[in-house]
Amino acid sequence: MKGKKIGITGANGFVGSELVRCFFEKGWNVTALVHQMPEKPIEGILYVAYELGSEPESGTFSGLDVLVHCAFRMDARGNEELNVGGTKKLLSVSRENAVSQIIFLSSMSAKPDAISDYGKQKYLLQSEFSKPGELVIRPGLVVGNGGVFKKIWKFIGAGRFIPLPGGGKQPVQTIGIDDLCESIFQSVEKNQTGVLTLAEKEPVAMINLYKEIAKAQGKSPVFFSVPYWFAGLGISIAGMLGIRLPAGKANLQGLKMMKAEGVSVEFNVGPYHESISKMQDALKR
Repeated sequence: MKGKKIGITGANGFVGSELVRCFFEKGWNVTALVHQMPEKPIEGILYVAYELGSEPESGTFSGLDVLVHCAFRMDARGNEELNVGGTKKLLSVSRENAVSQIIFLSSMSAKPDAISDYGKQKYLLQSEFSKPGELVIRPGLVVGNGGVFKKIWKFIGAGRFIPLPGGGKQPVQTIGIDDLCESIFQSVEKNQTGVLTLAEKEPVAMINLYKEIAKAQGKSPVFFSVPYWFAGLGISIAGMLGIRLPAGKANLQGLKMMKAEGVSVEFNVGPYHESISKMQDALKR
């Protein structure tokens, strides 16, 4: 099969797996770099074992037109060398093999004043992708059947009473997984470089986002406001009891600092309620 060639790291993760399907369906030759081989591989896709901290095999990147780097250890604390060091090795090999466009999947939480280890490491890595042909994608909260959004979905679905630190007034900017994949595809087609922030332009208050999620599940939980200090205490107690919550203390600190950001307006990003509606059947399975 002739056509352009793309490599995607973290290809069995939430965003990576969706990008694999997106580009494959559009006729690209896809090399999926995975931590574990999938139980049900997609016929026609080349799967290659890849560990983020290892030295990438140069031959895997030979002939690639595009590389999208999604691989990242989400338990970022203590894994800086794995995430940062591994990404630098990957970038070096990609440049040596003259990959035309190299894309790094970052996050809107990646900022100079980031609180979480995740945000700090993503921001640190952004500066590495600064040469011609390199692009940083900063998506908002990705609405889909995985990642942080799925944790929030499960948390709201399982609770009768849902605490909202600070009253849930924080501005959240979302992007549906389909819109994210299409935006990345378009950025490849346009050979864009630099930094793109992808999310809906108008933020939604967190309480309204949570209410929409509850509505999609047919749930009617009671939302109540709690002071930040009290929420922090609850997180500490939950940790001692072995209860897993969708957020930790760093996330709580990040909530205090949340502000709406300007986004790249040339891409079509639907509003949060449409993104949730599209995904609710998949999330219920």
